Amino acid sequence: MLIKAKVTNTRSTTLGYVTLKYIARSHGLEPHLKKALVVYQRLSSIAAQSSRTALLKLTLRSLARVDEKGNKVLYPGEYLLLMNNGPLAEVAFNLTGEQAVIDEWPQPEGNRTGKGVSGFKGY
Repeated sequence: MLIKAKVTNTRSTTLGYVTLKYIARSHGLEPHLKKALVVYQRLSSIAAQSSRTALLKLTLRSLARVDEKGNKVLYPGEYLLLMNNGPLAEVAFNLTGEQAVIDEWPQPEGNRTGKGVSGFKGY
């Protein structure tokens, strides 16, 4: 999904601006973060009293969370897309269907229990 954000410089000098997009969600593994940065774009040299458009690509991978085995999992539910801190704008959307592993983290042979590396004593 491509998100367009119009940025207007209302000042009298040329400025740069960083457009940040966060996702807020309350599903999947706990703890739930208030928000997580998923994409950003730096716009440089925005002339005084003019506008530029930031083009931000939001992917399914950027919406996924990491599970206890290191896999990237996409969870169904309501998501909130927030622009910058404040936020300046927000959009809610809903993902439907079943949760899905979209990227599997390689697991070492013989350690399929999830109880840690055998022989490791820690510090």
